[in-house]
Amino acid sequence: MLGNLRISRELQEDANINDGSIHQSAPQPSSVTAACAATQHPDSCSDTLKNSTHSDAKIYTSTTVAAASSGIEETRLSVKNSETPENAPAVEVCEDTLNSALAVLEAVLEELKTVDAASFDEIKTRVTAAMEFHTTCMDALEEVGGPISTSVQLSTERAKQLFSVALSFVNAYASFGNDFLAWAKSSGLDLTQFNLHRRRLFPLTALHGPTAPPAPNQACKRHYKVTVAWNGSGDFKTITEAVNKAPTKSETLYVMYIKAGTYNEQVILKTSHFNIMFLGDGATQTIITGRLIVASGVTAYKSATLIVEGQGILAKGIQVCNTAGSKGRQAVAMRVSADQAAFYQCTFDGYPDTLYVHNHRQFYRDCTVLGTIDFIFGNAAAAIQNCRITAKKSTMEGQTNVYTAQGKMDRGSELHIPELHIQCNSFQSCTFDATSELPKSYKTYKTFLGRPWKEYFTTVLLRSKIRAHVDPKGWMPWNASDYRLETSFFAEFESKGPGALPNSGVPWLKQIKTLKEANRYQANKFIQGHTWVPLTKFPYPSAPLKYTSDFKPLSLIPFSSDRSPDE
Repeated sequence: MLGNLRISRELQEDANINDGSIHQSAPQPSSVTAACAATQHPDSCSDTLKNSTHSDAKIYTSTTVAAASSGIEETRLSVKNSETPENAPAVEVCEDTLNSALAVLEAVLEELKTVDAASFDEIKTRVTAAMEFHTTCMDALEEVGGPISTSVQLSTERAKQLFSVALSFVNAYASFGNDFLAWAKSSGLDLTQFNLHRRRLFPLTALHGPTAPPAPNQACKRHYKVTVAWNGSGDFKTITEAVNKAPTKSETLYVMYIKAGTYNEQVILKTSHFNIMFLGDGATQTIITGRLIVASGVTAYKSATLIVEGQGILAKGIQVCNTAGSKGRQAVAMRVSADQAAFYQCTFDGYPDTLYVHNHRQFYRDCTVLGTIDFIFGNAAAAIQNCRITAKKSTMEGQTNVYTAQGKMDRGSELHIPELHIQCNSFQSCTFDATSELPKSYKTYKTFLGRPWKEYFTTVLLRSKIRAHVDPKGWMPWNASDYRLETSFFAEFESKGPGALPNSGVPWLKQIKTLKEANRYQANKFIQGHTWVPLTKFPYPSAPLKYTSDFKPLSLIPFSSDRSPDE
């Protein structure tokens, strides 16, 4: 903690020796009070800034980020001191995620020393990711059960508030620039709701080194770096062996060709693995499978068959499975905790919690995801295009299926901001489908589009097809409670298919009426897809949505309990 407080003091000292534009009179207390009143946690904000003696907005922003880092240190210490044999698996997750959060915030503090106010997409992504790492620690402690000590509860709540303040200030600085007095004049200013006036994206060198990675298809035509073959006909027999020999922080694309076969192993691409591509022989041919499950003594975070933590990871033509969750316990097939990860023509197969879109920006194209409960979940900015989202008939009698459970915790990515980076699951031109046996029993095994895992659940369907097995309400609350419904955002734009029934939906469902609003959730906007997805050479429709004469959503088809669900 002391190290982070020292960072704050150094930042303030730097402000005093910078150019003359920073030598302004100290801000009036009413200005600090006004800015902090506009956050969700004004007391924590005021406490963070109480010793500030300058009026430079960048330094204020850096101070709040450093305070969030101090909050993480406090949480880490309290969690470690509360370790017991019962919560040891969760403490292990906390050690991983809190260290990741600290590393991310350290990078943010370095970036804030030189970045201009208009270049904040990366900053916003990183701060939000760090907050999600902290939240994941709390999820793990709740998951293992048992009492959570008072010191852990207090430290985690404080860190949560400090993160919220930091997000508000990052937003305000991005909007109003390096002038605190200009954006903190009025106590009525809501720093989480604004329009960005100046935007310039970070160059891709921020993640991929001095040169952008070569196009995957071009690289594959030249040569593969290594070949993995279970029968010994390649360079390695297991994917893990190949990954362990792969370069770290690669500045060029490193392609692993994985031959057809079933690979029974947990594969982990660590934070030090950059720009690695898995290239399989097709999603029905190259299969990575595992059976880790929460009931076996691991957390959901650690249960994934494929764990992706490195930047710029790509995959094409593979299938990732977790076969252990058929009895209703969490068993993740793939967890992605990495920025600018992209997947094309892949299949992810499980039961509950199949695909954990944990954090950062992610892109999925022409993929298939199969599962039962909450089987696409997490707090990433995930653009999912032209994919088939397939619900299974559970082995548990009468179990409800839920496609999505988005987990946004803070309104710092507020939906009312047209130009802002948004934490959201966006499904564009997807099909919400079912395995062949489920529609025949759709009255017993109800299926819903989503439910709010966290307070600011945000999921949007753009011109997607909804099959008839989906319950006419479409969306559902969390465990029959109204909690989170008022703060969540369930939205559809021109859904079609026999399950697309906007007039029969729940009252909290929003029907998006205009292209302008719909395009806020298109990949170009909220994951800045046009700056990095085309480099993968995966199909990517960069043009915004347009009105089409042939698109006719079936919004007037009445629901009948006697109708036959489509196949």
